Amino acid sequence: MNVNRATPPPRNLDLIVAAEAKRIAKRLSVCVCTTVTLLFSFLPSAAASANDSGDIAGLQGMVSEWTDLRRLIAEERADWKVEKVYLQENLEILTKQITLIREQLDQTQGVGEETAAELERLDLRRNALLEANEAVTNSVVGLEDSVKRLVKRFPPPLLDTIEPLLRRIPENPEATDLPVSQRVQNIVAVVSLAEKFNTSLIKRGEVHEIAGREKQIWTLYWGLAASFSTDAEASSALIGYPGAEGWVYEERPDQASTVALLIQTYDGTEVPSFIELPVSLR
Repeated sequence: MNVNRATPPPRNLDLIVAAEAKRIAKRLSVCVCTTVTLLFSFLPSAAASANDSGDIAGLQGMVSEWTDLRRLIAEERADWKVEKVYLQENLEILTKQITLIREQLDQTQGVGEETAAELERLDLRRNALLEANEAVTNSVVGLEDSVKRLVKRFPPPLLDTIEPLLRRIPENPEATDLPVSQRVQNIVAVVSLAEKFNTSLIKRGEVHEIAGREKQIWTLYWGLAASFSTDAEASSALIGYPGAEGWVYEERPDQASTVALLIQTYDGTEVPSFIELPVSLR
């Protein structure tokens, strides 16, 4: 989060304004002192000159000098007024700038506190997410191992369906770059497909050895529990079930007609009826 930091006001701003006012006041004071000094120096000279010689021309000269002096005083006063206005205008501008900068500093201070609090909240959330991610990673590794064991008991049709998902399970969980989220989605997909397969009947044509010969047969998979197969002539039957290292088929010639009736009923060529089949829990 980017925070706009206002430039702090110069600390010696008030000192600069005070120094400028003192400079102008000193200048005016010097001018007044000069005027008074000249006035007192001119008065005795004028009196002496008038008493000694009564020279009118001398008095006129002093009057001219007095007039010049008053003109200088007037000019100094005019300059002082101009500088006073300039100083007041600068003082008002600087005062406004100081007020604005202080307001910005107050706002910046509030934003800084909010930013610090937000960063603290984000840091706590990040730590919580890291802990959760570590826990999920450990769980995913265990789930992947469980899936690897379970798929050995899945029937061939289901294995064909989930094969792309099984290839995504890393051989070495410590050396994989696959994100945890994708690994979890992969496991969920495998479990979902297995659950869907377990609640349905799947008929599939396969090639198996039956009645001593390799033949094209029809197999009806009853979820994850069992499968029933026979050839077109119903010469024999195969009863399939999950084994520790894969799906196992057991030949049962005595069940050929029953399995054939089951498949025909599934196809709709026979009237549905109660069919007794050999099934065992393994």
